[in-house]
Amino acid sequence: MVARTALRQEVPKLLFPFFKGHVVLGETSLGWMSPVVVRDVRVTDPEGAPLLTIGEVRSSATLWWIATDKNSLGRLDLRELAATVITGSKGTNFDQTLADFWNAPAPDKQKSLELVCESARVDVTDEFSGEIVTLPPIDVSFRVGMSEPDAVEVEVTARDTENATSSLRMRTVSPLGTASAKSMEWAVTAEHWQLAQLTPLVKQWSTAGRVFGVLDGTANVSVSTETPSRWSCDSDLQIDQLEMLGWPQLQGDDFRLERLDLQGRISAIDNLIRCQRVHLNSNVAELKADGTWSTPNWQQTSRDIGTPLLSLVDEDFQLVGWIDGAEFARQLPRTLPLREGTTITNARVKWELGSQKSDTGRVWIGRLGLNELAAETNGAPWKWESPIAAELHLKRDAGGLACEQFVVNSEFLRAQGTGTLAHANLQAVADLDRLNQKLSDLLDSRQYQMSGLLRLNAQIAADADHHVKLNTTADIERLVLGNPQQPLWSEPQLQATISAIGSGPTEAPWQRLDAGRLELVAGDDRLLVELAAAA
Repeated sequence: MVARTALRQEVPKLLFPFFKGHVVLGETSLGWMSPVVVRDVRVTDPEGAPLLTIGEVRSSATLWWIATDKNSLGRLDLRELAATVITGSKGTNFDQTLADFWNAPAPDKQKSLELVCESARVDVTDEFSGEIVTLPPIDVSFRVGMSEPDAVEVEVTARDTENATSSLRMRTVSPLGTASAKSMEWAVTAEHWQLAQLTPLVKQWSTAGRVFGVLDGTANVSVSTETPSRWSCDSDLQIDQLEMLGWPQLQGDDFRLERLDLQGRISAIDNLIRCQRVHLNSNVAELKADGTWSTPNWQQTSRDIGTPLLSLVDEDFQLVGWIDGAEFARQLPRTLPLREGTTITNARVKWELGSQKSDTGRVWIGRLGLNELAAETNGAPWKWESPIAAELHLKRDAGGLACEQFVVNSEFLRAQGTGTLAHANLQAVADLDRLNQKLSDLLDSRQYQMSGLLRLNAQIAADADHHVKLNTTADIERLVLGNPQQPLWSEPQLQATISAIGSGPTEAPWQRLDAGRLELVAGDDRLLVELAAAA
């Protein structure tokens, strides 16, 4: 009676009480000694808009076995499945409809179940443009309680038009109750996968942006929310002929990479992050990372800002990398407007940052430099030797944190600083006129304005009452900054003064802020801000 009357439409409501949408069953066969067969299944959202259509759902077990077996529901084959996905600014049409279903509490006793679907069709519609994209045929395997009582395993295999495959495997514990999920694992394997197939996902970030390229390799991600929480990511991925076209963020420029490689392992236990042979490499940039970082807990640390910041790097680590500015300039002419007939031939920026233990404590060393900027302007060579170099040396021992050296050397910027949180000096001078003069042979002056002189002087000193005092002055003269896309910023004369008084133990002299004052003076205008109470 249930199979032949409208009562069968109540079955999905009983099986999936947390699903907001509607499920309509077509012709249904419910013979006790035969497999369950349901044809023409239609799934819609609460407003009746289509989500899924399934030509046939067929069980491997008989209805009697499904009803009487306490441990398993057997296997269900879904044939001729078609999904209609609509993407917009708030996600997809599936998100809200399935939210309560995915967050539903897990049942006390979960029967094992396997769902198998081959060659599913997925049509993705962009809400803004109306463009419809059909994804490659997708095979889906959904297994509940097969390997472990509460484990859910999902395997998705998508084939492109050339029969290369990209597979995604996900495993999670108690997924029907998100709050109770203890661990999740994902594995991705790609073989000659065309990134153009991801266009519907890309449109979530940019309606006009497109991505092309060929993806190969593997990546494995695992997450555990048990105490201590932990996650890890192992990657060996390569993208050949990567292209980013039509992205508004690139101001109309198209960006291409011959190859992008990502190898290595990143893992974390609570707030401790570890990189093992992480290597990001391409023809325009490279980054190598090895070591450990400890992220700060701002609620449980003192108010002394040095303590949480230093906890970020209170482990051994090494970061090394470079960026090929000449290649960026070649590919992004609108982002970096050069004079007509000008080509950047050398502009490699190198950096390194490291931390290691010493005999007395810990040292940090950082370097940033552009050794040479070279170009050709209308066939003539142009060169700027050592445009900028910066170096930072920090140490921490029984006496606390100290800056042994902070130096920036350039024709347009000079800075030097040393000291501790209780006794320090910093001086800096930036001559934008000089920078503009050096770059005027390269950049199109119609696309930017830049001039002015900036001076900075900062001092920290301790008095006899164990207070520390900060006095900072910044003077800006003839400042002009702007481009055609932004309003012009002009300040003939601007002076900023910052002063503060702090107190605390020797290892944390700024634990308490007793007084603070900020004053800005520009011509006849004056702004004064003072700390109303100690903090």
